[in-house]
Amino acid sequence: MRSDSDCTELSSPEASMLHDDDIEVHFASVADRMKLQEEVSAQVGIPRPASLPNHRSTTYEAFLAGDDMDNSTSCLEEMMLLEAIRRSMADCGYRQRHARTDVSEGDAKAYTVNEESRFILVRNIPALGATDELLRRLAEFGTVERHRLEDDHDDASEYVDVMWVQFDTVTAARRAKALAVKNPFYGSVLQISYRPQDERSSDTRAKLDERRELLQTRPAACSTAAMPPTTSVGRRTPTADCSIE
Repeated sequence: MRSDSDCTELSSPEASMLHDDDIEVHFASVADRMKLQEEVSAQVGIPRPASLPNHRSTTYEAFLAGDDMDNSTSCLEEMMLLEAIRRSMADCGYRQRHARTDVSEGDAKAYTVNEESRFILVRNIPALGATDELLRRLAEFGTVERHRLEDDHDDASEYVDVMWVQFDTVTAARRAKALAVKNPFYGSVLQISYRPQDERSSDTRAKLDERRELLQTRPAACSTAAMPPTTSVGRRTPTADCSIE
């Protein structure tokens, strides 16, 4: 359990830096409790005295008895304060991620033929004038037909470049997306994503035809590989101990 001094407000930058996998319960600080008490007092419309007993059992008994108006008001404010804190903690976003619906940046993701493309977008490139070296790295996975720098992209800045690349095949783009990010590029980890929206109708048709041909030839290849090797068995000749009826 954390103390009031270690509390982090939900709207602070420190709270946004916490990982989703960490489940933390935040309690209201002293300043937050005082602020809520003032708001509750203003809503109730009864001025809060300067000095009131802080023990909850005393105020609760006085509230049940109804003798002391000040104690009853204090107990009512305290109960409303606890209810407000409970509701704020129930609405807290620090919950455990759902394994199926929540997908973070590093989780595995399956791509369909519709989402894959031979057009990719490379982000987080250090603006050091190393475009030729980056193209040589990408050329290890396939032929780079065209490329250009996207200066108007949202992720492009004075220190970071964004490059649009066109490969000759979807397979080359798939290998580049999976393998080109393994090693850092001048201290930065590259971020590669597909760009199917840049395809023409001929590119989409060629991609679908290639996928259809692969699906048609795959069952025949798998059945051929699964069959045991055929061996020639000659005619069996009876031995001397065998009698043929």
